[in-house]
Amino acid sequence: MKLQKNYQKNLKLLVFLEKKNLKTKVIKNIEWLRFDLKNKLNFKIKPKIKFVIHCAIDQTNLYKSNKSKYVNENIKIFKNVLNFAKKNKVKLFINLSSIDVYGKIKTDYLKEENQPKSQNIYGFTKFLLEKMLKESKLDYVNLRLPGILSEIKNTKQSTPFLNLIFYNLRFNRTLKIYGPYNKFNNVISTDEIVKFIFFLFKKKKIKGTFNFSSRKPILIKKILEISKKKLQSKSKIIYYKNEKIKSFCISTKKLEKKLRYKTSTTLKEINDYIKKLNDKVS
Repeated sequence: MKLQKNYQKNLKLLVFLEKKNLKTKVIKNIEWLRFDLKNKLNFKIKPKIKFVIHCAIDQTNLYKSNKSKYVNENIKIFKNVLNFAKKNKVKLFINLSSIDVYGKIKTDYLKEENQPKSQNIYGFTKFLLEKMLKESKLDYVNLRLPGILSEIKNTKQSTPFLNLIFYNLRFNRTLKIYGPYNKFNNVISTDEIVKFIFFLFKKKKIKGTFNFSSRKPILIKKILEISKKKLQSKSKIIYYKNEKIKSFCISTKKLEKKLRYKTSTTLKEINDYIKKLNDKVS
């Protein structure tokens, strides 16, 4: 992933890692710090930190076995990170949230003003962290992310939805697809997220929560046809038209109107990712 030219020379990233056994690469201008974020970050960083990007929540304690501990530990971690941001007087706090905050989605067109319903514990926790950030006095952006296309792996992953599709197509497996005539834009790439973060670096005084998905939804059937052709797959695809299966598209109108930013189209995100898949295989 390439950094934009305007920042590449002067940007220094300080990355906190909690997993002790997580392997890291030597990358110019990146400093890796292993630190348990359940502990307070009672120090200032020099040179001055301008931005904090909070990327994940702690999944150490499986929420199925202890939901209250799962929520409380993540609140504690986030509070420590917020206090660290305040202490260092950061310009902007960027929080990577999830569309899981909406819970069970019953609308055809998902907007930021849709109220959460029947959230799972992950979505509920993400929503609490959003509220904590909103109640802080920091300038902030909450990004509600859909399925993310990231590092290319040769493993069978069920999330996001497209990863499983691409995996099966690459290995010529039969696919059973329900609701092929539903429209889909529930995806974004890590490249597009990075591009947007650099865009935010140039902005002043932002406070808001935004859906961050691809634009211009396309039919699921169309996605399969394009992917099969580009991957030269011999998979058999069986389509089932099931009216009971509900689908939704994600609105990015607030992002476009308030920040004047347009994400990549769904078609471009898919084509770019398939190109990476083909390049890695060849």
